[in-house]
Amino acid sequence: MIFTLELYYIMKVSKGKSTQLFELIKSLSPAEKRYFRLFSTVSVERSDYYDVFKAIDGQEVYDERLIKEKFSDRNFTAQFHVIKNYLKDLILRALRNFHHKASKNGEVKDILRNVEILNNKELYNLMDSELSRAERIAVEYELWESQLEILDWRRRFGQHINPQDHEIVRKISVDQEKILARIENKLTYYKLIADVASSIYENTAPGKDESLLEDIGNAKTFESKILHYNSVYFKEIRDENGEKGAESLSEFVEFMESFPNRLTESPGMYASTVNNLISYEIFSRNFRKAGERIEKLKEVYASIKAGKRTRSFFRNISRTYNLELEVIRDSLDVPEHSNKVLEIEKFVLKNRMLLPNDYLLSFRFQLASIFFRTGNFDRALKWVNEILEIREETRLDILLHARFLNLMIHYEKSNVFVLRYFVDSTRRFIRKSGGSQPFYDLLLKFFSRIGKAPVFEHGQHFSDLMYEFEKLEEAGKFPSADLDYVDYRSWVQSKVT
Repeated sequence: MIFTLELYYIMKVSKGKSTQLFELIKSLSPAEKRYFRLFSTVSVERSDYYDVFKAIDGQEVYDERLIKEKFSDRNFTAQFHVIKNYLKDLILRALRNFHHKASKNGEVKDILRNVEILNNKELYNLMDSELSRAERIAVEYELWESQLEILDWRRRFGQHINPQDHEIVRKISVDQEKILARIENKLTYYKLIADVASSIYENTAPGKDESLLEDIGNAKTFESKILHYNSVYFKEIRDENGEKGAESLSEFVEFMESFPNRLTESPGMYASTVNNLISYEIFSRNFRKAGERIEKLKEVYASIKAGKRTRSFFRNISRTYNLELEVIRDSLDVPEHSNKVLEIEKFVLKNRMLLPNDYLLSFRFQLASIFFRTGNFDRALKWVNEILEIREETRLDILLHARFLNLMIHYEKSNVFVLRYFVDSTRRFIRKSGGSQPFYDLLLKFFSRIGKAPVFEHGQHFSDLMYEFEKLEEAGKFPSADLDYVDYRSWVQSKVT
């Protein structure tokens, strides 16, 4: 489905605890690892933990037995689970320090920890100053839950200064009720968007709160408005009115862009929404507008500081670059955009360890396809080979068409002597994945014949294949969707003409 809303990501959770520390260490960026090294080696005691950290980080697959063997001469291996728990806590403490200003929400939480410490020390003037600082941020960024906690501290502070002042308790309670109403409004919209999404994907009945979508004024908070626009988008897609859905997302984009401070603080929803709009515009073949949105979105990415470039950031930018490759490929302007292709290739090579696996696979395939189209067969083969090395059963569609693209590349490179091997390999893959169909059988037979035939007969074999394509099309069995992966028809036609 083209129209997808990335409101949240489904995280893969390990069934056991044995690999949790390994996964945590492997998720760290180079900058985070450098910081942890400094953080963990400030004493002789902690340096042992850094040694264990380095040993685990050096493994491709976690093997606790090898770690214990490596440190068999140290006393801590007798209670290795204790070491692991302490090391996990040490890493998380270091990450809290490293990212203490990564978000306004985290910044307020740190200030409120200061408030608790100052309260215990009865340093009330300084405590009041810290509360005011937290309050300014929480109000500006609509951090409702933090505002409730700040008001709790205000109540305690007020009762300490003047225990008989019951009016301040009453006033704070009224303010908290107003905040709770805002939180309730936000939760109503979260439930609403879940109901609308369920009506699409699970074919459930529309929710009773859909009448809220008739007026943006029903959304009382910044976050509720975001959910409102996206709920309308989902509803229109469900009702097969893609154009109205796109209009709702356009309104959302304008709304977000009118709050530049919120945009740079929480760019994820904005980026996800713009990516959805770009997808729609590619689907509508409005490549010019899609290109403009991509350039604007890349400016937003460039403004995000390194400390805020989370996994979510790389997922969003990966999707944007993948969409840009689609625009380049589908608009048939590959030579004109060759510099952009090289820029994206450079991005992939530099950040491949940080990119989500699904997007990395898509990058490899798109780059292979584009380089094939421009006649850069060596570069195309490099990216295809990376796909052929994948052993997990993920995105079988891409894994299959990469194998056919591999056959086409080797033909173009005149490596006909290897075609037989790759035909057999592709046939085994199709059999194993259960994806056999007449179109794939035709391609396999063609490459099998072309690998044995003398060069002067190749033109006839291409003509025969084009004829078979036409027969499939007349019978309504030609899989046009497969041309979205590789334009087999144009390639075969080019060889016939």
